[in-house]
Amino acid sequence: MDNEREHWINSKAYALWEEAGRPEGQHRNHWTQADEEWEKINQARISPAAANVFDEGDKWEDCPQP
Repeated sequence: MDNEREHWINSKAYALWEEAGRPEGQHRNHWTQADEEWEKINQARISPAAANVFDEGDKWEDCPQP
């Protein structure tokens, strides 16, 4: 797992855990949910439909990141 992805998933899973009231034994569920959200975000970033939103001169680096 690359560093950016791992950091994002860790942070998101922690936030989900806190939002849920810090329940014990739910870390795998929060990690899975965060991982699925990462995948959805990144599929949208590279999908042909998403690519059509940008002009040829635009760069992915200039776009907001998750």
